[in-house]
Amino acid sequence: MHGHRLIGEQGAQQTARHLSHRADTILIVLGLFAIFSVFVCGKVALYALGNMEAVVSSVPDDTGYFYKIAQNVVAGKGLTFDGVNETNGFQPLWLYLLLPLAWAMREAPVDLYLRAALIYQLSLVAIAGILFFLAMSLYSRRSVALASTVLFYLFGIFFANGMETGALVLCLSALLYFSLRCRPFFSECKIKPAFVFGLLLGLTMLARLDMVFLLIIIYTFLLWKIFFNAVPSNRMSLIRQSLASVFAFSLVTVPYFTYNKIHFGAIMPISGQLKNSFPYILQPDFGTDRFPTQVLLIFISICIFSAVSTFRFWRSQRNFDVLERYKIGILLIGTTSVLIHYFNTALFMKWAVFSWQFAFYFFHACIIFAYILDNFTAKKDILPQNAQKTQSALLKNSALSIYFMESFCRGLLHRIISGFSAFALRFTVTIIIVALFGVLLFLSYKVSTLQPKGWHPQAYRAAVWVRNNLPQDTRLAMKDAGLFGLLSERTVINLDGLVNNLQYQEYLRRKQLNEYFRQKGVQYLVQHAYWPGRPQYTEFVDASYTHFDITFRSQLYNTISDPIGLYREDEVYRSHIYYDGPYRTVFVIWRLR
Repeated sequence: MHGHRLIGEQGAQQTARHLSHRADTILIVLGLFAIFSVFVCGKVALYALGNMEAVVSSVPDDTGYFYKIAQNVVAGKGLTFDGVNETNGFQPLWLYLLLPLAWAMREAPVDLYLRAALIYQLSLVAIAGILFFLAMSLYSRRSVALASTVLFYLFGIFFANGMETGALVLCLSALLYFSLRCRPFFSECKIKPAFVFGLLLGLTMLARLDMVFLLIIIYTFLLWKIFFNAVPSNRMSLIRQSLASVFAFSLVTVPYFTYNKIHFGAIMPISGQLKNSFPYILQPDFGTDRFPTQVLLIFISICIFSAVSTFRFWRSQRNFDVLERYKIGILLIGTTSVLIHYFNTALFMKWAVFSWQFAFYFFHACIIFAYILDNFTAKKDILPQNAQKTQSALLKNSALSIYFMESFCRGLLHRIISGFSAFALRFTVTIIIVALFGVLLFLSYKVSTLQPKGWHPQAYRAAVWVRNNLPQDTRLAMKDAGLFGLLSERTVINLDGLVNNLQYQEYLRRKQLNEYFRQKGVQYLVQHAYWPGRPQYTEFVDASYTHFDITFRSQLYNTISDPIGLYREDEVYRSHIYYDGPYRTVFVIWRLR
């Protein structure tokens, strides 16, 4: 009789646990759906329904480079932004992903193409968030995974900017999920997971080429494990897995770098050659003059919390199982990659450093957030060991030290404290999720109601004017030519060199820019950011000048070009005065003599 009653109680407990788990799963799914919806709706409202001037205000100018090059590829013009000069100044994977859309919309109005491309990139970030949640569910408790996913989508407001960041976070999320699910490079792991890992790592690097630092750290760790930390019987297995992953990685990346070397003379794209001075340290800067403020804050947070997590691991590593060691390994590999990237940027980057280039920092911060939250809100034993011994001794020495009463009191105390502790921990995580969700809701609303700002709306207005007033075969030249070049539907040669080629740098070095313009058939020069300190700045802004000369810098050779003469009477377009950052300026188009 007693046995039947015990079996019945156990069955009831299992049913209760099953129902509780099912209820938790439903809540998690509903929460994830709400987070996903709030993130997507704000951006879609802007991209699909917002004024075009607000749309272009929300994205970097460099988005236009990708979208225009994709248009030219499907039009049969090759890898070129202006239709005149071949270039490789782009992150390759995002361009490849744009080609189907560019082909499908080759007859569509360019404004509609831009909106569709931005929504397409947004969808990559949204899908990456779901993958990130699945990965974090393997990395931590599901409630913590949900909290870290809210943080991911908070950062996703910045990831979803029309740039390569969408492809990057999608590849990183897939790489993280696969690593936690299949655990490549374990001694018992087979060749196939290592091969797939190499493919994903190759795609991640093509998504953004400075992920080479992640590659270096991963394979350095593998070499250390093979030669210094592997059990001799497992060494050959690790070597085979490493070789398989390197082979898969090479299948993905070698064709791209080979093409660069054959057609452009270097494996690094022109944009990387212009921005990075490696191995020469020319303009070192570790502060806000080089790094956006929010990037520095994230970097400092990563360093602090990684140090805390590492200290905790080394102090208690005997209590950690294999999975916990794998998790801390992922955390340390990511943090080391961030450190190397930071020092590379501080020591060797010369110009054009923007927040989206640090998307990996924000992604890794989400992982660290999950690790910290999971460890510090995990359900612990209800009483320290010494306290449990003291409690037992007290009960035994009391008048109520009858066996069944002692067991009953100890069990009751255990349940009360354990229940309260579990409730407090769950409540803490819930509060964090709700708070982060509130911030996400606020930012999503702000995005959906964004107003035009900066110089991008002026570029759009000027592009529309060009479309309506200048012939189809007109050729113009401009720095920061992405959005203007895309939306004007004209040939616009890029003058900062990012999507041009080395030939242009040679003309700048030899001070033959006027000759370059003649050879390329440039008829108009466009200027959007003429700042204080330049010749006749006040007269230019007020339209009271008669003539002035303008020069352009070669970022490769650090030289100044010969001057281009500009005349007030040759202006064919002038905007009203606006602010580019803190500076008053105007958007002007001149006809060249």
